[in-house]
Amino acid sequence: MDCRTARFLLDFSRPLTKELEETEAEALQDHLADCSECGALAQAERTADHHLGQAMRGVPVPEGLHERLLQRLDAERRPRDRRRWLRRLAGLAAAACLVLGVWGLVGWRNRPARVDIDELASTMIVPGVSNPLPDGVERFFQSRGVYTVAPTDLNYAQLRYYGLVQVQGKRVPLLLFMHEQDQARVYILSDKQFNLADALSKKQNAGSGYRYEVRPSPKDDHLAYLIIYTGDSLAPFLSGGEARAAR
Repeated sequence: MDCRTARFLLDFSRPLTKELEETEAEALQDHLADCSECGALAQAERTADHHLGQAMRGVPVPEGLHERLLQRLDAERRPRDRRRWLRRLAGLAAAACLVLGVWGLVGWRNRPARVDIDELASTMIVPGVSNPLPDGVERFFQSRGVYTVAPTDLNYAQLRYYGLVQVQGKRVPLLLFMHEQDQARVYILSDKQFNLADALSKKQNAGSGYRYEVRPSPKDDHLAYLIIYTGDSLAPFLSGGEARAAR
């Protein structure tokens, strides 16, 4: 142990205190025994502490001072204790409100959802009741906050349903056309949501039991039509397509 450390630890080495660990206290005593300067300094501090203690104990204590001090401390402690308990109670109340709020939120999220028939029915077009033209379809989607341009070369007499559906997490307008046993689904895609250049590069192809075509919108360069259909040709779904298919 060096002198600097020893003199620092002297402040914590008092006869009536045990602030130092046993190993530190032994190392300090060994240093004081070997170092005359630090030993003399320690002896001087202990002598000063002894005389100061005697002087303090020699001061006469007024009668009743001890009891008055205890009463004063008790009077000051009561408001602090009340404030401390109030703070604790406020903290407990806040914690209880938080627990109740979380419990209520979890219960609300886990409760069975109410079937909103009006919302479901608002996306349905009943066959024979409403058979709009392209501009009517566009107004329908616009009323739901979605701008789009409906294809004009399809036979809207065959339109059976139109509404918003989820495609890869995006809300997309869908038009469903029916011709006898075949159907054509038209997804109106936007370049803000999908890579139309990649989709248009595929143009058309066939899968298992279906065919598809990707067409650019002639009215808006930012839109394209993905048409997935059954049957041998898309001709029956086009305007005048039945007569064209018959020929």
